[in-house]
Amino acid sequence: SSDEMVRGVREGKLHLSLVAQPEVNTLNGLKYEPLQSYPICVGVPPGHKLARAKVVKLEQIIAEPLVAYSRAEYPEYHAMLKELFAATGAKPRIREEHDSAPSLIAAAGIGRGLIIGPACLGMLASGRLRFLPLAPAPPPVQLGALFDPVKVAGAAAKFLGAVRSAAVGDKKSRR
Repeated sequence: SSDEMVRGVREGKLHLSLVAQPEVNTLNGLKYEPLQSYPICVGVPPGHKLARAKVVKLEQIIAEPLVAYSRAEYPEYHAMLKELFAATGAKPRIREEHDSAPSLIAAAGIGRGLIIGPACLGMLASGRLRFLPLAPAPPPVQLGALFDPVKVAGAAAKFLGAVRSAAVGDKKSRR
């Protein structure tokens, strides 16, 4: 979970972690370096009635069941869902909670519910789901590196350099 990753870096169990942007008050000496942002999308199986849409309006999925990250492990995800659906006056219909992206993708792929999450999940889905933009578009998810700037060294420092280069290269290729 996000909290476990922050705690792992703080305690020295992890040298570096790639995470969604943590709350500033949780950093306490750690550094978060943004690397990439991804739009929030809805993941649907290829046979779903919305799979051919170019954009999905939030109102179109109010009645749809969702598969979501575990509330206990990812409270920030549930806060995002609550805020997203507040504009419609509805609450998200969460059918199942899962502890990982692969299990969310598997559940959505067999029709247990739709996923609301960053577009980068599409890379893991390998065609099992289509990730479609939402309208109105919610703020994107910022992903980055979390590390202790005093302790990051060796292989972790090299890895950080590689992900920095990849993020810069990816941004240039989108232009």
